[in-house]
Amino acid sequence: MHDYEQLPEKDYMGTIGWSKMQCGGAQNMFGSEIKTNTPIRISITSAHVTRRESDFYVSPGDKHYVEVELTPVQWAEFLTSGNVYGGVPCTIKEVSGKRTSPVEPFSVAEVYEVATEEKFSEFQEGAKRIEQRLQNAVDSGKPMRKTEIQEILHELKCFRQNSVANVKYVKDRFKEEMTGVVAKAKAEINAYAERKLIETGVQCLIEAK
Repeated sequence: MHDYEQLPEKDYMGTIGWSKMQCGGAQNMFGSEIKTNTPIRISITSAHVTRRESDFYVSPGDKHYVEVELTPVQWAEFLTSGNVYGGVPCTIKEVSGKRTSPVEPFSVAEVYEVATEEKFSEFQEGAKRIEQRLQNAVDSGKPMRKTEIQEILHELKCFRQNSVANVKYVKDRFKEEMTGVVAKAKAEINAYAERKLIETGVQCLIEAK
């Protein structure tokens, strides 16, 4: 009878694995506007290698290098994205055994609310600038030259066009982002429902025995 032999660990030896998690409550995830309680966890650890005759067995080691989590939608994107530039967002939970800080909540609506306020502030500043120029002309008591009137009209025209374009851009981008949020929310709900159906089916089969 041959005993198992533990082979020396090398720095290139590792294991990678993933699992579906079930959290007690929905949690914030980096790069996702939707909270989830069913993240996919990926772990990379060191590896133990044992040998018995010509057979080799690999098992996770004691060193935890990195642990990340993805929402079901991010997981699907990760599996299908291939060489897409930039990669898929993921939440780093642990690095070299050290836990990372909690994920801060993220809201598309709040981001675009801030962007809208910035555009309105720019609009107000531009309007004040043109208003002040006209007020200075009135206060001077001198008739305005035709060229000066044309300059103000040109400035006003450019200001109007830029303001309308900026507000429209923010509105369109908000609409696009919210459409994406709704689609991701539906995908997260479907993933949760599918998992619950599978768990219920398995439980029914166990109880039927």
